[in-house]
Amino acid sequence: MDEQPTFRPSGKYLSGSREHKRVRRWRCQESTELGQSCPISSQVAVPVTSPRLPAEITADSPGNSPINSAGTSVGNTPGAPLLATVDNPLPNGINLPSGRTQAGLNAALGQGIGGRIPDQSYGYSQQWNLAVERALDHATTAVVAYAGSKGTHLILSQGYTGTGLNLNQLPDQYDALGSTLLTQVPNPFSGIIHAGPYGSPTVAEGYLLEPHPQYTSVSQVVPRDGDSTYNALQVTVTRHFAHSGILQGAYTWSKLLSNTDNTSAFQDGQGGIGVVQDNTNLKAEKSLSQQDLANNLVINYGIDLPFGHGEKYFSGVNGIANSIIGGWRFNGITTLRSGLPIALVANGNGLSQFGAGAIRPNYTSGCDKSSPGSPHSPARAEMWFNTSCYSEPADFAFGNEPRVDPQLKTEGEDNWDMSFNKNFTLTEQLKLRFTSEIFDIFNHAQFAEPNVGLGPSFGQITHQVNLPRTVQFALRISF
Repeated sequence: MDEQPTFRPSGKYLSGSREHKRVRRWRCQESTELGQSCPISSQVAVPVTSPRLPAEITADSPGNSPINSAGTSVGNTPGAPLLATVDNPLPNGINLPSGRTQAGLNAALGQGIGGRIPDQSYGYSQQWNLAVERALDHATTAVVAYAGSKGTHLILSQGYTGTGLNLNQLPDQYDALGSTLLTQVPNPFSGIIHAGPYGSPTVAEGYLLEPHPQYTSVSQVVPRDGDSTYNALQVTVTRHFAHSGILQGAYTWSKLLSNTDNTSAFQDGQGGIGVVQDNTNLKAEKSLSQQDLANNLVINYGIDLPFGHGEKYFSGVNGIANSIIGGWRFNGITTLRSGLPIALVANGNGLSQFGAGAIRPNYTSGCDKSSPGSPHSPARAEMWFNTSCYSEPADFAFGNEPRVDPQLKTEGEDNWDMSFNKNFTLTEQLKLRFTSEIFDIFNHAQFAEPNVGLGPSFGQITHQVNLPRTVQFALRISF
């Protein structure tokens, strides 16, 4: 026959005389939907559904779709006859994409596919704030403010620089089956799908329980299922002094909650952790954000030093002596910040085989997570937190650790930067400016995040994230 029927789910799946009540039954039906068709003479009911994907089976754009793209390559081997020349670089022509043909669609079966869900809402942010400012005296002002924001339809992060949500994860209701999920059962795709786990006469039963068993994964690319909330108390005090002196302190006490974090870890190294564990239970992913900076105090200060001609000190100097002593300005910035929350990750287990996200550890309830010793002691570097509080979850279970641990923090920042600069007037139109800058003047090492993966180095710190004390000098001529 010319018509090729496809398969649609309808309740249970029957394999021979045995009834698998935990699995859907599939029956051959006439359909033009995307799916694997079988000859009308076949007696095997092959379970295939049509996932709700865009018109193209696409990764991040239609160009990445297996039905929209095809590669052509020709190589020359030294000493062998030339296959490609400048005049004829493609002697065998160009391989064309399969296009929207049954053969092209069938070629994707047994593999992982991905695509954007059409008509998703665009992400947006709502912000609100309230501030009160008051002059305390003629030289001092204070501002107290509340700032809040809410992010909606944010992109869910996955891996290091990727986004995605696996729509083909084994439903949670089957997790309790444990190792039974690995039981080999007759493969209904045998002889029809040759890729992935379906290349043998039998297949692990867990694969047949997945929503779209004909694919190894169905990734929703750029899923806009994330959200965040931010609330902050902000206090700023500014005081002005003589000699263009200023002292300003700004303190923020805040809290940032979210179910997603960084999607551009290639820029700052943070990523691959704190991502979705259970693709079917996004409510469990809400936690502190890895970007939650609970306490942030920044103090900046500066003053023209009262030395030199006409100033309070050495006011009688002139000429070269005044050029050396007078006209200096001192500036500084002090930054004191709390550490960032830490996200932990366990090793993959049985659920990873059936589409789960990054597995997290189990936390022992009531266990004290703190570790003794000062932040810069060898003991703390070897064990930043009490690693005995965490363990691998059971083989077919998710860990109870939240996406980001609310109690574990990296070392905070304690940094002092200072600068001295002086202007020299060489002529009426020629001026010289000398600047000396010292970063991290007290050479305070800030430890990096500890190893967050369960294993031999779990909880250990191996390096620092800031640079050692750095001094730089600069000269600038203006004319």
